Formats: sequence, C-alpha cells, structure tokens
Amino acid sequence: RNPAERPPNNTFALEAGYMNLQINKFDEKVSIGLPVSSIPGIHLTFDTQVIGKPEPGLLSRFEERSAGALPLLKNLLTRSSVIRKGKRNVAGLNFEELLIKSKAEGKNVYAFRLEFPGTPELSLEPYTVLELSTVDSGPGFESDEQAIKFWDELVESLKRI
Repeated sequence: RNPAERPPNNTFALEAGYMNLQINKFDEKVSIGLPVSSIPGIHLTFDTQVIGKPEPGLLSRFEERSAGALPLLKNLLTRSSVIRKGKRNVAGLNFEELLIKSKAEGKNVYAFRLEFPGTPELSLEPYTVLELSTVDSGPGFESDEQAIKFWDELVESLKRI
C-alpha cells in the first residue's frame, strides 16, 4: 500500500500495508509502549481499540476516584497536583486530558493522559489513549514547562488517517 493512500475499510493499517482479518474473530486493538531516547526516564504508551460501549470518561473517573479515595490513595493525592485537566480537540476529535505531577524521593514525577472514549463499532474513531510517565531511571524533565512543552508537541503531532 502507498503510505499516502487510505487503507481499505475494515482493515488495520501498518506503515506501508494493512491486515484484513475477520472482524468476528479478531478485535481491532493496538498497544505500544516505548521509552523516549531523547529524554531518558520518559515512557510513552499508546493504546487504541474499537469498542462496543463507551466507558465513563477520564475526567469523571478522576473526580469519582478523588472524591471516594481510600486513605492510602488520599495520602498520594495530597502529594500530587493537577497541572491541567479538561477537554482538548486533537485531530478533529474531542479528547479529555489530565496532567498530574507528584513528588517522589525529591524528584518530580509526571503522569499525563489523553483519552478519546471512542465511537461504538467505528474503526475510524476507536477508543484511544496516549500516556506519558516518568520512571525512576533517568533524569526525566528538568521543569514543568519542559514536560508540558514536550507533551503539547507530542499531542499536536497526532493525525488521523
């Protein structure tokens, strides 16, 4: 397949090809996790899948869990701060975004998440999640500004095929 051409309906696109699998036997799902070589200590995760019924949204789940948090979780939440949360339009789709910063062993730890709930049974609008997290090894980001700038550039680079 020419990478500039749209793949046929009911197929899963790869860089220069596609797979035509029986829909009733194979779920359309992709999950990728990778470190960021330009900034050691940063990990990205991308998940997407066709859904049957949307789950509650990212922001409502966050509010629900924050309100009814167990004592151990409340302790963690008091050491965390929300950098940004809200709705965000990306590539023509309405995502929800949550950016959290915590302190662990004197180091800033970031957990960013962008989530689209998906449109049931529509492979062109699957449930989609992009996550960024900092891990123990590596320096990670030097500041909130650097973390947000990296995230915003990453999110703005997302395109629909």
